[in-house]
Amino acid sequence: MMTGLKRKQEQFCDLYPGQTPPDSEAALDIAIAEAMRERYHRGPGEQQPEDRAGWPGFKP
Repeated sequence: MMTGLKRKQEQFCDLYPGQTPPDSEAALDIAIAEAMRERYHRGPGEQQPEDRAGWPGFKP
């Protein structure tokens, strides 16, 4: 159980550099899921998903 928590804390640190990970496993699950959802929806290198002008191949 502790190895799972330790791995999740490491994953949290990878997603949120400079922030202290929560102690509870449930809080880590939620934080990691939110970060992954945010990354998935944003896409690599995208800062604002609503700004389609920055998308490659997009012509307004």
